[in-house]
Amino acid sequence: MTDEKKDTQDFDSEEDKTSTEETQENENELDSKTLLIQKKKMREQRDEAREALSKAKEELVNKSKDDDSSATKHKETPTEVDKRLSKIEFAQMHPTIDSKVLTDVLEVADAKGIKAEEALELPMFKAYLKSLEDEKEIADATPNSNRSPKIKPEKPISEMTKEEHMAYWKKHQGL
Repeated sequence: MTDEKKDTQDFDSEEDKTSTEETQENENELDSKTLLIQKKKMREQRDEAREALSKAKEELVNKSKDDDSSATKHKETPTEVDKRLSKIEFAQMHPTIDSKVLTDVLEVADAKGIKAEEALELPMFKAYLKSLEDEKEIADATPNSNRSPKIKPEKPISEMTKEEHMAYWKKHQGL
């Protein structure tokens, strides 16, 4: 009975081997067919992509030619970078003006649609800058210490006569 089992097992294993070989061959054939189909589809997609790319290039070339001709006709709108650069240049041209005032000038210029230089020439800013200058002059004119200024005479006191000394003293006492 063991011999019969071996024979049947051998027979089964041989059938399995042949059936697996056949399935592998079938799969290889299917794989090669599917690969060929996939290659065709990929080639078609590649060709379509190339055509689309060439059309896009032509459109860009035509558009750039149109833009070049229209750029000469129309002024370009300033970009954000240009606006920032103009603000920085304006601030550098006016180093004596406070940054808060410069910010106000730039905001008014943007709101009115004029240049910052023109906004700086507006009467309200002229008056405001004048009042700031006046305040600064007053602050600078006020002495910081409690000492009175020392006034040197034209002649040393030791060389003065009594009358010169009396006149000098009266002059500085306010008499």
